[in-house]
Amino acid sequence: NNPPPIIIFRCHGHHDAITDLQVLPNSKVLISSSGDATIRVWSIDDGTQLAVLRKHTKRGSEKLYIHTYIPNINIFVVFCIALTHDCTKLVSASADKTLKVWSMSSYEVLASAFCALGQSLAITSDDTKVVVGVATCAINIYRLSDLHKLKTLMGHT
Repeated sequence: NNPPPIIIFRCHGHHDAITDLQVLPNSKVLISSSGDATIRVWSIDDGTQLAVLRKHTKRGSEKLYIHTYIPNINIFVVFCIALTHDCTKLVSASADKTLKVWSMSSYEVLASAFCALGQSLAITSDDTKVVVGVATCAINIYRLSDLHKLKTLMGHT
Protein backbone atom coordinates (compact mmCIF):
# COMPACT_ATOMS: atom_id res chain seq x y z
CA ASN A 1 0.00 0.00 0.00
CA ASN A 2 1.17 3.45 -0.91
CA PRO A 3 0.70 6.15 1.72
CA PRO A 4 -1.66 8.98 0.74
CA PRO A 5 -0.01 12.07 -0.77
CA ILE A 6 0.86 14.88 1.59
CA ILE A 7 -0.75 18.17 0.61
CA ILE A 8 1.74 20.96 1.26
CA PHE A 9 -0.71 23.72 0.30
CA ARG A 10 -3.70 24.29 -1.94
CA CYS A 11 -3.75 26.84 -4.73
CA HIS A 12 -7.13 28.58 -4.43
CA GLY A 13 -8.32 30.83 -7.23
CA HIS A 14 -9.79 28.90 -10.15
CA HIS A 15 -13.57 28.54 -10.20
CA ASP A 16 -13.73 25.50 -12.50
CA ALA A 17 -11.76 22.37 -13.35
CA ILE A 18 -8.02 22.61 -14.02
CA THR A 19 -7.37 21.62 -17.63
CA ASP A 20 -3.59 21.83 -17.95
CA LEU A 21 -0.43 22.52 -15.95
CA GLN A 22 3.09 23.67 -16.78
CA VAL A 23 6.05 23.94 -14.40
CA LEU A 24 9.02 26.17 -15.15
CA PRO A 25 12.37 24.32 -15.20
CA ASN A 26 13.47 26.10 -12.02
CA SER A 27 10.62 24.24 -10.23
CA LYS A 28 9.54 27.48 -8.56
CA VAL A 29 6.64 28.56 -10.80
CA LEU A 30 3.49 26.65 -11.76
CA ILE A 31 1.07 27.74 -14.50
CA SER A 32 -2.51 26.41 -14.61
CA SER A 33 -5.37 26.75 -17.10
CA SER A 34 -9.01 26.21 -16.28
CA GLY A 35 -12.61 26.01 -17.36
CA ASP A 36 -13.11 29.46 -15.81
CA ALA A 37 -11.38 31.10 -18.84
CA THR A 38 -8.29 32.06 -16.84
CA ILE A 39 -4.64 31.10 -16.69
CA ARG A 40 -3.00 31.51 -13.30
CA VAL A 41 0.66 31.73 -12.34
CA TRP A 42 1.67 30.40 -8.91
CA SER A 43 4.69 30.19 -6.65
CA ILE A 44 5.36 26.51 -6.00
CA ASP A 45 7.22 27.38 -2.79
CA ASP A 46 4.26 28.87 -0.92
CA GLY A 47 1.21 28.70 -3.22
CA THR A 48 1.04 32.45 -3.73
CA GLN A 49 -0.84 33.48 -6.86
CA LEU A 50 1.54 35.65 -8.90
CA ALA A 51 -0.70 36.57 -11.84
CA VAL A 52 -4.10 35.96 -13.46
CA LEU A 53 -4.29 36.05 -17.26
CA ARG A 54 -7.85 36.88 -18.39
CA LYS A 55 -7.88 37.65 -22.13
CA HIS A 56 -9.81 34.55 -23.24
CA THR A 57 -13.54 35.29 -23.63
CA LYS A 58 -16.78 33.63 -24.59
CA ARG A 59 -16.71 35.27 -28.05
CA GLY A 60 -18.08 32.82 -30.60
CA SER A 61 -18.92 30.28 -27.94
CA GLU A 62 -22.58 29.91 -28.92
CA LYS A 63 -21.64 28.45 -32.31
CA LEU A 64 -18.91 26.35 -30.68
CA TYR A 65 -21.39 24.67 -28.36
CA ILE A 66 -23.65 23.71 -31.26
CA HIS A 67 -20.85 22.30 -33.43
CA THR A 68 -18.63 20.60 -30.90
CA TYR A 69 -18.47 16.84 -30.44
CA ILE A 70 -17.61 17.24 -26.78
CA PRO A 71 -20.74 16.94 -24.64
CA ASN A 72 -21.30 19.44 -21.84
CA ILE A 73 -18.28 21.54 -22.77
CA ASN A 74 -17.74 24.65 -20.70
CA ILE A 75 -17.77 27.47 -23.24
CA PHE A 76 -15.16 29.42 -21.27
CA VAL A 77 -12.55 26.69 -20.95
CA VAL A 78 -8.86 27.30 -21.67
CA PHE A 79 -8.06 23.81 -22.93
CA CYS A 80 -4.29 23.79 -22.92
CA ILE A 81 -1.11 25.75 -22.38
CA ALA A 82 2.49 25.30 -23.51
CA LEU A 83 5.63 27.07 -22.39
CA THR A 84 8.48 27.93 -24.75
CA HIS A 85 11.75 26.16 -23.98
CA ASP A 86 13.37 29.47 -23.01
CA CYS A 87 10.40 30.13 -20.66
CA THR A 88 9.80 33.64 -22.04
CA LYS A 89 6.42 32.91 -23.65
CA LEU A 90 3.29 30.90 -22.91
CA VAL A 91 0.81 29.76 -25.56
CA SER A 92 -2.84 29.02 -24.77
CA ALA A 93 -5.78 27.57 -26.71
CA SER A 94 -9.36 28.16 -25.63
CA ALA A 95 -12.99 27.34 -26.41
CA ASP A 96 -13.31 30.97 -27.53
CA LYS A 97 -11.54 29.70 -30.68
CA THR A 98 -8.38 31.71 -30.10
CA LEU A 99 -4.75 30.87 -29.74
CA LYS A 100 -2.73 33.39 -27.70
CA VAL A 101 0.96 34.00 -27.03
CA TRP A 102 1.67 35.60 -23.64
CA SER A 103 4.82 37.27 -22.32
CA MET A 104 6.01 35.52 -19.17
CA SER A 105 7.59 38.76 -17.92
CA SER A 106 4.69 41.22 -18.42
CA TYR A 107 1.83 38.66 -18.73
CA GLU A 108 0.53 40.65 -21.72
CA VAL A 109 -0.77 39.08 -24.94
CA LEU A 110 1.89 39.33 -27.65
CA ALA A 111 -0.12 37.69 -30.45
CA SER A 112 -3.59 36.27 -30.95
CA ALA A 113 -5.19 34.29 -33.79
CA PHE A 114 -8.32 32.36 -34.65
CA CYS A 115 -7.93 28.65 -34.03
CA ALA A 116 -10.64 26.04 -34.58
CA LEU A 117 -10.98 24.67 -31.03
CA GLY A 118 -7.36 23.87 -30.16
CA GLN A 119 -7.26 20.98 -27.72
CA SER A 120 -3.55 20.20 -27.54
CA LEU A 121 -0.39 22.26 -27.97
CA ALA A 122 3.30 21.69 -28.55
CA ILE A 123 6.13 24.12 -29.27
CA THR A 124 9.07 23.17 -31.44
CA SER A 125 12.45 22.87 -29.70
CA ASP A 126 13.74 26.00 -31.47
CA ASP A 127 10.73 28.02 -30.13
CA THR A 128 9.71 29.15 -33.63
CA LYS A 129 6.51 27.15 -34.22
CA VAL A 130 3.36 26.20 -32.34
CA VAL A 131 1.68 22.90 -33.24
CA VAL A 132 -2.03 22.70 -32.39
CA GLY A 133 -4.29 19.65 -32.43
CA VAL A 134 -7.82 20.80 -33.19
CA ALA A 135 -11.28 19.25 -32.83
CA THR A 136 -11.69 19.17 -36.61
CA CYS A 137 -9.25 16.20 -36.75
CA ALA A 138 -6.40 18.35 -38.05
CA ILE A 139 -3.06 19.64 -36.83
CA ASN A 140 -2.30 23.30 -37.48
CA ILE A 141 1.21 24.72 -37.44
CA TYR A 142 1.70 28.43 -36.65
CA ARG A 143 4.71 30.72 -36.54
CA LEU A 144 5.16 31.53 -32.83
CA SER A 145 6.14 35.20 -33.28
CA ASP A 146 2.86 36.34 -34.87
CA LEU A 147 0.66 33.19 -34.99
CA HIS A 148 0.58 33.19 -38.77
CA LYS A 149 -0.73 29.77 -39.87
CA LEU A 150 1.95 27.99 -41.88
CA LYS A 151 0.18 24.74 -42.73
CA THR A 152 -2.53 22.25 -41.82
CA LEU A 153 -1.91 18.53 -41.59
CA MET A 154 -4.94 16.32 -42.28
CA GLY A 155 -5.38 12.60 -41.79
CA HIS A 156 -7.01 11.94 -38.44
CA THR A 157 -10.58 10.84 -38.88
